[in-house]
Amino acid sequence: MDALVIRHSAADTTYVLDLYTTSYASSLAVGVTTGPISLAHVIAVAGSGAQAVGAIDEIASIAKVVSDKVTVIRDAEPEAMRRAAEIATVLHFATHAEANDREPQFARLLTGNGWLHAYEVNEWKLRGTLGVLSACDTGAGLIAGGEGTLSLSRAFLRAGASGAVATLWPVGAPTSHLMNAFYTALAEGRDPAEALRDAR
Repeated sequence: MDALVIRHSAADTTYVLDLYTTSYASSLAVGVTTGPISLAHVIAVAGSGAQAVGAIDEIASIAKVVSDKVTVIRDAEPEAMRRAAEIATVLHFATHAEANDREPQFARLLTGNGWLHAYEVNEWKLRGTLGVLSACDTGAGLIAGGEGTLSLSRAFLRAGASGAVATLWPVGAPTSHLMNAFYTALAEGRDPAEALRDAR
């Protein structure tokens, strides 16, 4: 949507992103709230293996903005991760993800202690936490009639997240710059949709 052209001339092109802030509702059954987000307790979950180096760089770029308010989780057991997630104001995953178009409940995020599946996240009680899913294709999934897209981001919304920042593409090295700009805008009081627009 943001890349749609509104005006085009030989001298200039104007995109939706240039004039509007957009956000998406995955379905009418899952609401998304707006407004500034507290950065009082940011939980960052780092990936493992080949993704670990990029994840560490990304989390370091976030820490420059939120300083001592970020807690990094690498090898937590599922129950410990759930407890941490349920008290976070922002839950940030810098890791690898896999969408699942056939069985959306098995879409998954790689953590330092194995895979976290969408069906597990559905059982969490996030109480307004912002989910930032900085991993590949976290907004992709099965498109179900009357339900919208059944993705990892949808699982976080169903668990009570106030919103979810998700991707429809593979993430890469520039992501740490995007996330630094995103958190800087959040720290300045912008709501997540505005902050993401500013960062992009």
